Amino acid sequence: MPEHFEIFAAPLARLPIVISIPHAGRDYPSDLLSRSRIDRSALRRSEDPDVDALFAGARDLGVTMIVARTARLYVDLNRAPDELDSEMFAGPLDLPVDARSMRTANGLGVFPRFASNGAEIYTVKLDPAEARKRLEEIHSPFHRALDAMLEETKRRFGFAILIDGHSMPSVAGPGEVDHGRARADFVLGDRHGASAVVGLGDRAAAELRRLGYSTSRNDPYAGAYIATHHGDPAADIHVLQIEINRSLYLDERRLERHAGFGPVADALVRLIARLGDLDLKSSYREAAE
Repeated sequence: MPEHFEIFAAPLARLPIVISIPHAGRDYPSDLLSRSRIDRSALRRSEDPDVDALFAGARDLGVTMIVARTARLYVDLNRAPDELDSEMFAGPLDLPVDARSMRTANGLGVFPRFASNGAEIYTVKLDPAEARKRLEEIHSPFHRALDAMLEETKRRFGFAILIDGHSMPSVAGPGEVDHGRARADFVLGDRHGASAVVGLGDRAAAELRRLGYSTSRNDPYAGAYIATHHGDPAADIHVLQIEINRSLYLDERRLERHAGFGPVADALVRLIARLGDLDLKSSYREAAE
């Protein structure tokens, strides 16, 4: 099992659902910590704290789950491998670089330049060889494994649903498009219908509202690399990104769970069970006719 992520395979897959948790990793490699301007507690504020634990109960329903263990500030698995900031490196990169990426321009590429508080992370420029090493050892294996999980789910059920689990601050911070605005309890992202049939998000929103939560669609988060790279509704693979408001389950200042954790975890189990009732095989083509 690769040390940078963990796969929880259901003994008997009963639902056509895979869950990915790319940003809850709590392992900070020593070469990041030794070159960071900010301490570990400040680095941790860029995590999606305990999202893996929030979704863990869904494994009992018979779904497969992949969880990143390495911190997103070392390699962000929800960024394209070419979202590289050349200015972070001590020499030229022997890799494709997407110079148009706004995420990279904002310091939030596959190797983040800034932490969530806006502080620059590294005290030195990185060796260009390190970029290839991190991509080959962490980023590529994660996405190959996720591809294999989705293809196996599609083989068994005729289609696959990927739930990409994240959490978000309750109020948008500086530099975000919704700066200063209070957020919904859950933000559901499907790339405006490009990564999943609209009915998947409709069902998720209806179930969450039934459970007493507020929802938003594709605002402020529509999904990033995992949704764009793996979502292909025409090929019966549907990706829905779910962002959970941290105030529902967490003391955001101390990054500690509070009494709301259990109800949110229970709601996610109910949501996954409800989505598992959908039959999305060929639904993209049917919707287009």
